[in-house]
Amino acid sequence: FIVVYDAQRLVEGQVPYRDFFNFIPPGVFLFLAPLFRVTGGATLTAGRYASAGAIVGAFLLLAWAFRRRGWSWALAASWAAVVPVALYGFWAIPSHHWLGAACVAGFLVAMAQPGESGGKAWLFAGVAVGLAGLFVQTLGVAILAVLITLLLLAAPRKGQAAALGVSGVLAVFGPVLAGLWAWGALGPFFKDVILWPARNYSREGNENAGAALQDLPWRLGDLWTALAAKPSLGQAVTSLSGFLLYGGLVLAGSAILSIAAASLGRMIASRRLKDPWTTAATLVTFLLLGLGARGSANWLHLVFLLAVLGPLWIVALGTSWAVWKRGPRVLVIALTGVLLAGGALFHMRGLWSHCPEGWEWRDVDRPIREQAVNRFLRSPGVLTPGDTIAAFPEGGEVYLYSAPAAVGYTYFLPLNRHYNSLEDHRAVARQIRVNRPKWILLTPGMERAYLDPASPIATEILMGYQRQGVMENAVLYKRKTGIAPEGTEP
Repeated sequence: FIVVYDAQRLVEGQVPYRDFFNFIPPGVFLFLAPLFRVTGGATLTAGRYASAGAIVGAFLLLAWAFRRRGWSWALAASWAAVVPVALYGFWAIPSHHWLGAACVAGFLVAMAQPGESGGKAWLFAGVAVGLAGLFVQTLGVAILAVLITLLLLAAPRKGQAAALGVSGVLAVFGPVLAGLWAWGALGPFFKDVILWPARNYSREGNENAGAALQDLPWRLGDLWTALAAKPSLGQAVTSLSGFLLYGGLVLAGSAILSIAAASLGRMIASRRLKDPWTTAATLVTFLLLGLGARGSANWLHLVFLLAVLGPLWIVALGTSWAVWKRGPRVLVIALTGVLLAGGALFHMRGLWSHCPEGWEWRDVDRPIREQAVNRFLRSPGVLTPGDTIAAFPEGGEVYLYSAPAAVGYTYFLPLNRHYNSLEDHRAVARQIRVNRPKWILLTPGMERAYLDPASPIATEILMGYQRQGVMENAVLYKRKTGIAPEGTEP
């Protein structure tokens, strides 16, 4: 909801970073906003199908890149299918990570044979690097490192290749940065997208901090609990395929790390670099792991890493596959089969007990749009044209279906110097005071935290709003006085 609603903000004429906060680079908003203009507004439905289209595009590009590196079409298509079949289902939404992975796939096509690539290939590679950075900061840095490595080790005409690569990057970033400057958003862009993640994203004390894969035990525990409770056939298939998929991905990640470590060890021992692609893949593996340690190291982010590192290593190993011994080849092919079978069965788990109706394909938004809170906010007399609302911590799921946001944070947490600081709370309190939202919604579990006397938001709420009651998962506060809406509890 955060990404989708912030793209809707662009449709409404707002400028990212100047008018609203987000630490995600602008690529995903620039990708979705034109689509929403065509479809008549932001919807999860349009976003989901756009995301699925990007993943299909990534699959086709990856298969093409692998084939260019010498893999057979059967193996190229099988390994490319791991991204949409085994990985995408963990986060099947219009995420900037998937769009960035599609850019990496395009880069791999352009640079599959760097020593034989003409000028256009280096230009396209630069464009792909720029687009990747426009979607995910760390991904742009990593793929730029690959481009520089290939340039130094493989480009026949290094000066020309460098000029074309830089031109490709600037062709993407130049217009975006110029537009942000013209709209007075260049400074806020660097503050929100570069400085804020570097300082705050996984700082101790916020929700992104934690040990690597700390969520994997409870994910597997849920599968085991379901399997141990005399499940139906569909539930049993879901749990067993889930174990296969999680285990296969952990094994794949471990194999990538082991290959990279062995490659690095050989380069250090011999004091010589490997071939260009192996050198690049080794460098980027440790670069992305190091950057990942600065961010969230949960299961989902491992999935995003595998969507990039897996293809990089398949490209790097393409020229040596023919000399592999039969045993390792069989193991790799078997692992691919496990990932594809486990991914297909596990991510289709909803179909084991439910046959989707037509509207579920056409209107993904309906379950959220028709929740009691959204129906209430759309009821006659509750809101009038020009009214705004504020919903915390995440407001996209009500802003999309009721009224615009009064504040410039679609996701906003209680006072916490490690995430949303006192400075942020002062900014939001000022926006509440100026924009005077008709309603303020808080989640019951966080109501007390938002009313922390140390936060200026608490002052605005307690002085200017009256608590109306609880409806579903929202505590409703109305500006000035009002009658508690039907369906609320004191």
